Amino acid sequence: MATGPDNVRLWNADGLPGRAIEGHDGEVRTVRWSPDGRWLAFAGTTGVVRLWEADGTPGPVLDAHTGEILLLGWSSDAEHLLSCSLADSTIRNWDVNHGGVEWIIVTLPDRNTVTFNESVLPLNGEPDLVENHFLYLVEQVSGAMRI
Repeated sequence: MATGPDNVRLWNADGLPGRAIEGHDGEVRTVRWSPDGRWLAFAGTTGVVRLWEADGTPGPVLDAHTGEILLLGWSSDAEHLLSCSLADSTIRNWDVNHGGVEWIIVTLPDRNTVTFNESVLPLNGEPDLVENHFLYLVEQVSGAMRI
């Protein structure tokens, strides 16, 4: 597998180039296969995660980060995908089957964290952290949450 400015190219086991998966705006920075081999997830400079089925069928587009995504990680059952963006200081846990965010970890400037559910209600973290920091969460027309 190799990435280009706006695509991911799969390589065959014999070393010959396979098909290119296109449709990603911006540079691809991270690519991960799901543990069950069903999904290929990739993300990069646009803050969008794109999922493709192994046969090349487009899957959900996960759009909520406000900047570059550097890391992706799958749960062992391939039901959830984590995406990490330093640009918006968040880690998001996606429900792959429904395409929605289950929870968001927000890293605050003092290196503390607060976790919010999909309704943006605090799940954990010290109550004074929520009260002492200004967090502006704005829902975009697309449904994406911006901090």
